[in-house]
Amino acid sequence: MGNEKPHPTPIGIFVCSRGQRREPCSVEGCGGRVVKLCDFPLVGRKSGQTCNRAMCASHAKRIGVTSDDSVDYCPVHAKMHADGIA
Repeated sequence: MGNEKPHPTPIGIFVCSRGQRREPCSVEGCGGRVVKLCDFPLVGRKSGQTCNRAMCASHAKRIGVTSDDSVDYCPVHAKMHADGIA
């Protein structure tokens, strides 16, 4: 049973396990492992902040050519960028 030890509690037994639970990709129906956050700059009262929508590798859209000038956008903001809205 590895390094896990059962701990009795008033309502039953609690077993400690390792690792953190991570939120899934925020794209509806995906559930993939989050590896990037959306870098789209917000405006208005949230000016200076970014979208930070959690994305898996397949839903992150890289904007830019080199790692020095590239950012990752969520699908919604990537479409806005492509359409010239943002």
